[in-house]
Amino acid sequence: MTRLTRILIALAAGAAALTLSVSVNAADAAPSCARRPAVVDGLKRNFAEVPVAVGLQADGSMMEVFASPKTGSWTIVVTRPNGTSCAVADGENIEVRPVSALESGS
Repeated sequence: MTRLTRILIALAAGAAALTLSVSVNAADAAPSCARRPAVVDGLKRNFAEVPVAVGLQADGSMMEVFASPKTGSWTIVVTRPNGTSCAVADGENIEVRPVSALESGS
């Protein structure tokens, strides 16, 4: 297993922990869920967010971090094995580090 793979796995574990502690939005509403293509399209169209990280959770769910280099907004999306995707956390002011920084431990 490469170091990058271990980092992505750690990101997935961290995202799972975030789902327990981060509210979905200011109203603390239930997660917004739909089929993955609709979620991805909505994030791109409405927020200019694109995938910047991905990881697999122990239950087979896929965790993705979407971010906008233009606005700094970000969204964590969890896609279940059945294809349902839910936005579980979002925010602003993300700093996406290049892979080289991750590999060097910076």
